Amino acid sequence: MAGTFLPAQESGAIRWYRSNSSGMVLELLPSRIAALQNEYGLSVESARPGDLPRILLPHYDNSYRIELRILYENGEEYRRQWVFRDELNFTRLTASGTGGLFGGAAPSAGRAEEKKTGFIEIRNNEGSVVRELRFDEDMEEWE
Repeated sequence: MAGTFLPAQESGAIRWYRSNSSGMVLELLPSRIAALQNEYGLSVESARPGDLPRILLPHYDNSYRIELRILYENGEEYRRQWVFRDELNFTRLTASGTGGLFGGAAPSAGRAEEKKTGFIEIRNNEGSVVRELRFDEDMEEWE
C-alpha cells in the first residue's frame, strides 16, 4: 500500500499540487491524499503512447513526450489535459476536456449531467496555434 503514494519529488512519479479551478499550479504537495483534501487538486505525470485516448492518436508523433494533467474538484476528476512536447521541449499539442472526452472515468453520479466538451490545439515549430478543434456536448467537431 505504501508504494501507491509516491512522494511528488521522486523521478517518474506522479506530482501532486494544490490548484485553482482552471488547473493552475499553486503549491507542490507531498501526496495524492494531501492534494485531494483541497477544493482543487492537480496531478501531473508522464504518459506512454498506449495511454492516449483514440481521439489523440492521429496527432501523435513518436518523437513527442506526453504529459497528462488531471484536475480534481472536491476529490473527483473534473478535467483531463494532454500535452505533447517535442525534443526541444516546445509544446506541439494541447488537448483539454471534461466528461471523459479525453479518457478517464465516466462522470460520477454527482456529475451525471456533465457533458463531454473540450478542445485540441495543434502548434507549429514557432509555438503558434495552427489548428484548433472544438468538441461540443453532442461530440460535434468544429475547426
